[in-house]
Amino acid sequence: LENKLEKFSIKAPFDCVVTQSFLSKGSNVLMGQKLGQIIDNNNYEISTSLGISESELFGIGDKAILSSDDLEQSFSATINRKGNHINTLTQSIDFFFDVSNKNVKDGMFVKGEVFGKKILNVYKIPRNKLTKKNFVLLKDNNRVKEKEVKIVYFENDSVIISDLENKDCVIDNYRNYFYNGMEIN
Repeated sequence: LENKLEKFSIKAPFDCVVTQSFLSKGSNVLMGQKLGQIIDNNNYEISTSLGISESELFGIGDKAILSSDDLEQSFSATINRKGNHINTLTQSIDFFFDVSNKNVKDGMFVKGEVFGKKILNVYKIPRNKLTKKNFVLLKDNNRVKEKEVKIVYFENDSVIISDLENKDCVIDNYRNYFYNGMEIN
């Protein structure tokens, strides 16, 4: 068995470091058993999750600027993979970024900003201005007019919407008793 074992060796397709070993010297190895974990010191992959609606705004090849509280500089990353299923626990989709920076280390926490596709003719309004999930109230010739809008993205207390025109005037001091066609003094 030892002569047969000498004929086999395991090599990674890159220079790497063994971070975990799941076997000790002389152990028997079963087919399909995990031997250990290796990492490439020069190329890292960072994963994050995005909500279902936000995931439509990003695609493979989009750039990101990442930073860490431990480093004084920021570094770039690129989306190289996008999950194709929804994580049932978080109701989100996984995204994976390629990072090549000598200052990045395994296990480091980073924060970042991802630059997705540009969306034109959208408006950011307070979330409480929405009625019936996707309607806003407008002032139109001294009357309240209800208009349906398309919700692009929810952002904390705001919402980004489309299907408004520049001339539309969203009512700022909205009250629960306002209704479509109500006269405004």
